[in-house]
Amino acid sequence: MPTPSIDLSDLAPVIQSHAQKGRTALLPALYSVQDTIGYIPPEAVQFISDQFNLPPEEINQVVRSFPLFFSEPVSKTVIHVCNNPVCANAGADAVMKRFSLAVEERRAAGEPVGALTIEFAPCLGLCEHAPAMIVQGTSVARADSLSYEDIVAGQLRHPRSIVRNEIAILTANCGKNRVNNIMLYQAGGGYQALKKAIAAGPQFVLDEVKASGLVGRGGAAYPAWKKWSTVAESGASDKYVICNADEAEPGSFKDRVLLEDEPHLILEGLILAGFATGAAKGFIYIRGEYIFQYRVMIKAIEEARAAGFIGEHILGSAFSFEVEVRRGAGTYVAGEETAQIKALEGKPAIPHAKPPYPSISGLYGAPTVVNNVETLANVPYILRAGSTAYRKIGTDASSGTTSRTVIRARSGA
Repeated sequence: MPTPSIDLSDLAPVIQSHAQKGRTALLPALYSVQDTIGYIPPEAVQFISDQFNLPPEEINQVVRSFPLFFSEPVSKTVIHVCNNPVCANAGADAVMKRFSLAVEERRAAGEPVGALTIEFAPCLGLCEHAPAMIVQGTSVARADSLSYEDIVAGQLRHPRSIVRNEIAILTANCGKNRVNNIMLYQAGGGYQALKKAIAAGPQFVLDEVKASGLVGRGGAAYPAWKKWSTVAESGASDKYVICNADEAEPGSFKDRVLLEDEPHLILEGLILAGFATGAAKGFIYIRGEYIFQYRVMIKAIEEARAAGFIGEHILGSAFSFEVEVRRGAGTYVAGEETAQIKALEGKPAIPHAKPPYPSISGLYGAPTVVNNVETLANVPYILRAGSTAYRKIGTDASSGTTSRTVIRARSGA
């Protein structure tokens, strides 16, 4: 029986709009197709090929390299059960068996259970809610307490962060069961750092970040100011800054807490990085499983643009800056900076040997700063409180609320 043709007429304007941005918008174009059709059929690949002026095989390579993309029809409902060590210890195997058995029993009894797929996922970034799972993009906490009927009813709510700190600086507004929107953020001093920076100039920002001793929070603990200064001193006409929010390491969820509760803190840090380095464009690359956080960040960008903190001539200055969010599609390796840059270029997320480093040749060969979520979130506080106050927190080798002393010692830095 021949495969029925796919009508792409409704999708055509969306894909054409993505194509106008170039290959960097290939992942959003693929998501537009999959979110509408349920998978990415050959007809869609060909249409995207025509609009992006790319060979179909190159597009198929990207689809195959990201686990969250499907090239063939899948079930209407897909359940991912987390089986990382934390969830496994909390009973992930029992959750998988219980739901799989419930589906098979109902099918055997002739009940219309519908199209349903249940599969394991390596990590969903929900360790404090273990055992966790995702149902059609909705994160679910304590899956061991849910029944099959709960899933069918669809009355699922995204679990919110649990935050308990003795010292709360970056997470002061987290764990309150709400997003710190722009009104709340500004009421607490939000975007004052950006105003201060624009009044004082890019060199002031670079000097304060250097004096603060801020090092990268993604794991390497590389001094933030060195990356920024390298890009700032480049004579290139195009420069970029990237917020690495592809937090896919099993057992990690520190960035998720900030993304879902304090998006403007991250966004202000990204804008400040752009101002200090002379970049006019920033990207936030967020892991594909963080759907709720992706939507939160999209909303934050809309709020910031409406308030005049993103766009042309920010706060009446000569500084203009745009921000886009890119949602990854499930490959762990995209957390590595060179692989992430490839993904942003619309290519398979494959790392390359360094040098050259992204600060010399990054996105589209241009000087690029890639910083972790938490790294950027520190910058507004540093500028508001001052580098001297920031230095008083942490250790001599690693200032701030996250100590990297052991990592730095092991690396010989």
